[in-house]
Amino acid sequence: MIFNQFKFDFYLRKLHSLTGIFPLGLFLFEHLLVNSTALYGETAFNQAVKYLHSIPFLWALELFLIALPLSCHALLGIIIALQAVNSPVKYRYMRNWMFYLQRISGLIMFSFLIYHLLNLKFNPRLAGLAMYEKVVAQFSSPGGIIIYALGLACALFHFTNGLWGFAVNWGIITGPRAQKIFGSFTIALFLIASFFGFRIMFAFINQ
Repeated sequence: MIFNQFKFDFYLRKLHSLTGIFPLGLFLFEHLLVNSTALYGETAFNQAVKYLHSIPFLWALELFLIALPLSCHALLGIIIALQAVNSPVKYRYMRNWMFYLQRISGLIMFSFLIYHLLNLKFNPRLAGLAMYEKVVAQFSSPGGIIIYALGLACALFHFTNGLWGFAVNWGIITGPRAQKIFGSFTIALFLIASFFGFRIMFAFINQ
């Protein structure tokens, strides 16, 4: 296959690693920050969304700081995932499993983001609703809850686990002991972020 023959050079892999941290991290931070206002009710959430949309040149910030870098990361990540060959069943050490789950979570998250954006922007059933009502509508069925729970879990895992790869790839964390400690830190970060992320999600479900 062409993907097996195509080799990324050193700088492309650095670019993939870098764009996975800052665009995705920025995207997650912005979403969690705004969505956390739902813990204080519908009015607080809609006000936060209104303030976000009032930022000057928001479209440019979203395009150049999130959309383009994230698209670049996704494209490179998909090709890398198709190139990579690893067997977590045959080689059962933890880091091999984490690498495998990183690929799977990335593909699921990419599909979820497309679904999420298309559903919010182009679903005729949501036309004319305030943003809070649009988000609440996503959880109106068990299927919707499962989709968003899976998307949230994959996004948080992909980012927190990606921190380990970024730190190692850029030479920030070196040596087996340091890498093991930092790996434990990223797992703890994933669990903490998941707790807050699902707490926010249930604020919309239990409204």
